[in-house]
Amino acid sequence: MIAERSRKVALIGVDAGPGESGSVRWTCFAWDAPQSSANLHDYDAWVLFMPSLPEQMKTDGLYNMLSIDYVWEALMSGTRVVVVGDPRVSAYVVGRAPHPFLHWTGYDFQWKSTGGDTIDVANDSYKYAIENYLRRIKGWDYALRGMTRSDWFEGIRLVRTAKANRERLGLILISLAQNRNSELISGALQLCLFAQDDRLEREYESIVMVPFGRLEPTEALSAVLAEAFGISIRQQAPTWAEQLVAPGQAPLDAAISEIRGEISAREVALQLKLQERTGVRSCLDVLFQIGTPLEDAVERLLGELGAIVERPGTTVDCDRYLSIEIAGLTRRAALEIKGTSKPQFDMRGFKQVLQWRDEAMIARGEEHRAVFIGNGDAEAPPESRASPFGDGWRRQTKLHKVTALTTQTLYQAYCAKAEGQLKIEEFWESLFSTDGIFELKDAVLRT
Repeated sequence: MIAERSRKVALIGVDAGPGESGSVRWTCFAWDAPQSSANLHDYDAWVLFMPSLPEQMKTDGLYNMLSIDYVWEALMSGTRVVVVGDPRVSAYVVGRAPHPFLHWTGYDFQWKSTGGDTIDVANDSYKYAIENYLRRIKGWDYALRGMTRSDWFEGIRLVRTAKANRERLGLILISLAQNRNSELISGALQLCLFAQDDRLEREYESIVMVPFGRLEPTEALSAVLAEAFGISIRQQAPTWAEQLVAPGQAPLDAAISEIRGEISAREVALQLKLQERTGVRSCLDVLFQIGTPLEDAVERLLGELGAIVERPGTTVDCDRYLSIEIAGLTRRAALEIKGTSKPQFDMRGFKQVLQWRDEAMIARGEEHRAVFIGNGDAEAPPESRASPFGDGWRRQTKLHKVTALTTQTLYQAYCAKAEGQLKIEEFWESLFSTDGIFELKDAVLRT
């Protein structure tokens, strides 16, 4: 009996390391990676991340492997192609005339470049494992009106082969989400084989086009990978994060240096210390992660500060539930945890946390405080960031009795606790009684 193999996913244009989770393995490739570095036909799925497409690409790069026959052969062997982001761009390869990015489909596309927020998700979208994502997005900036065969369609080798066998091979357009004018916001291009009388003979895999839906590109990618493949991508630590020294790290660094001097005799001890150091530095994740890794990092720090943190039962609930006992009373909160590369948060996160509070009180039958924890301007060093909460946030959090704080404030509280300077009970009492933006104050710190 042949053992079930792992599913392999190629992430093209995604800057992260390889990984494995359960029965899924993934490898990341740059668009300009040498063609010899990857046999894409050996993967069960390709994810093409559009924002990282270079302005000009090398002739021997990975992108140039995407000919019509190459892609269609992959679809016929069961490989799914997922395009995440805006595919309307032109591709530029050194020494060649620019051409539409989607030229490798064999079709030309007619786009509508105005947007809106009316979205009808098709019932069959679950088949492509992005239904929850499509129901989450709030708007669109372009739509697909239709497609026609490219001028060179009849010259495609696989098309000629099918025609010689009195068959017809081509892509059909399937709506996964559309606007009120029946124009596609998200769609699948399924490769199909038809008999001479147009009877469907065989269905192959699809090219799935997934928009950002006005989400941050990295947030959208994280959500699509999690739903479609069970993949959670961690952001690479930026240079400035490597320069920070976390509480408890200095003595570990000294111990590591000593162990390295005896590496042959103490290899096991060295590995244990390296693992311990990684655990100690995991607190820094709250300063630069976004998406699921940020939620996990915030959960860890809240737990270190004495809170009980629960994960919701479904993906349509709040990010986390929190409870803490203060002066004999149990306080509860519904959390919205958000990361963005933008310097300020828009009001969508505020509206979301109000919804989580109301739904938590209905579902759990107890009062919950709305708490928003945000990591704004995540790619910049913390000391250079301005407040991510604008005037609208400051007014509305006070009016609606919402607590908002940055992950930087949470990290400062964690550092204070590690140094024995945080009054734990006073910290939580202050957080739960703050209507507006919460910051550490002298009242919760020991002098």
